[in-house]
Amino acid sequence: MIGAREYSIELLLVLILGGAVAYFGYLGYGLAVSDPGATPFSGAQAMLYVEEQMNLGYRVAGTEAADAFQELVVPKLTSNFWNVVIQPFVISEGKQGRNIIATNRKEVDGTPVVIVGTHYDSRIFADFDSEPENRLLPAPGANSGASGPAILLELARTLKLEEIDYGICLIFFDASDNAGIQGWEAAEGSIHFVESLGTQEELARCATPQAAVIIDMVGSSDQLSYERGSNLAVVDTLRQAAVTADEIGWISEEPGPLYNGDHIPFLKISVPAVYLWDSAYPHRGTVADTAAALDAENLQRTGVVLKKWLEEGGLGYDPR
Repeated sequence: MIGAREYSIELLLVLILGGAVAYFGYLGYGLAVSDPGATPFSGAQAMLYVEEQMNLGYRVAGTEAADAFQELVVPKLTSNFWNVVIQPFVISEGKQGRNIIATNRKEVDGTPVVIVGTHYDSRIFADFDSEPENRLLPAPGANSGASGPAILLELARTLKLEEIDYGICLIFFDASDNAGIQGWEAAEGSIHFVESLGTQEELARCATPQAAVIIDMVGSSDQLSYERGSNLAVVDTLRQAAVTADEIGWISEEPGPLYNGDHIPFLKISVPAVYLWDSAYPHRGTVADTAAALDAENLQRTGVVLKKWLEEGGLGYDPR
């Protein structure tokens, strides 16, 4: 009896040990094959990206802070397996601007292409501020300048690239936010980008987009407006993605006001384009456009919907 009992105990220990080995082996396998692209979009992480940009200072086009932005974002993009192209151009008054283009494909392969873009520069003056003494100060640019890039960086980190069988171009436009200031024009970066399509070989992957979605000032409200000149068919696909993502009401039912944003150059070459922004944001171009005016949950909502739209072929075709 004693021998039999000892044998049973030994057998039980062997079984337990074997089960433990199998369990930890399974965990190890899961870690080995897990895909970083399967990570959910994080509004908290996007907010950290906002803060990183704010720490650079005022990212006015042609300044050292704008150069530092490039140094900040390019390694984040390449480490997540995006191909990056830097597109320099001359902006108003001879200053140097740079668009940053990240693509999930190196070569043109005949598959559809979509663009998601935003501007990363901040306004040179806070000339919309209610206090006259603030109007010659630079605008901090948390919502108008940092929130859009934060969304794109988090999309770059979390998109399931191995499951996406079409081209995506994430574009960070420079020299967009100084419209109305002497010596500057609106949307200079996107104008240059669109004019270069078909002429610059390094941009060939983005040359024939089926749609362009431009986002701006997306951290301050849980509902975004679409500019009234936006393509309504693309708006509908985004609204459908919001329903699928359980974010009903993310886009307003009625269009927002006319706005000379980075979508206009795309519309002029007949690319279906949408401009999404918080049209009621009170702090654009003021000294109050700081990270305190933003909420990670708002960034989360926009990011979740765009991720769903991109991963599930929201344009009405099935990329898989």
